[in-house]
Amino acid sequence: MYPFGPLPGCAAMITLISHDGGCCIGINTDMSAIADPTGLAHDLRAGLDEVVALRG
Repeated sequence: MYPFGPLPGCAAMITLISHDGGCCIGINTDMSAIADPTGLAHDLRAGLDEVVALRG
């Protein structure tokens, strides 16, 4: 299952849904506001990896 929220006038809508030990993240961006969506996704992944590493 992939979550995608509406883009109600903001630069990005990022949604997460978790189920049975897994998570899916949906990213919906305004292309005029986010010049590098691939870079945004990469940075989000790096941040999530850091948080997961803290769980011990």
